[in-house]
Formats: sequence, C-alpha cells, structure tokens
Amino acid sequence: MKNITKILEERERTHGRFTDNAHTAQHLKTTFRSKEAWHRMDYKKREALDCIAMKLARIINGDENISDHWYDIAGYATLAVQPELIRTLDLTKEVQDALEELEARDD
Repeated sequence: MKNITKILEERERTHGRFTDNAHTAQHLKTTFRSKEAWHRMDYKKREALDCIAMKLARIINGDENISDHWYDIAGYATLAVQPELIRTLDLTKEVQDALEELEARDD
C-alpha cells in the first residue's frame, strides 16, 4: 500500500493545499446557495455545481495545467444536463437521417 503521506504530497502539488481548496470551494458553494436559481435546480444540477466548485478550487489553488481537472468539470456539466443532451443528440440524428433521406431521393 502506498504511503498516505506520499499520496498527500503528490496531490498537494497537482491539486493545491487541502485547506485552501476547502476554503475556496466552500465560498463558491455558499455563493451558489445564496442565489434563487439554486432553489429551483434539481438535485443532479446542485450536485454537479458542488463537484465543479471543488474542481475550480483545485485549478485555482493547484496546477491549472492538469487537464483532468478541466475534463472533470466538463463531465459534471454534462451529467447535469444529460437527459436534455441525449434528447438534443437524438434530434440531431433524426435531422441528419432526414437530410440523408432527402439527398438519396435527389440522386
């Protein structure tokens, strides 16, 4: 098993100090919760924003060039709207299929 101290040291280099991240993320989360939109959101969007706040804290307090931080934000944002995104992609496919059918008729 890897030494926990070594893991924490590695994470501090890429993610920043835990206390700094906790402060930054909690400040963001408090701000989110003070807005009207927060209370209208479903639990998935709220959780996505909480996770994004943590990732933003890691970016601003750690190494902003760690691409996983950015990919994770994109992932959480996608999960927050996944049903809508899937519907959009389905509609896009339907439109593409219809266009291909029209093109086939012209040939």
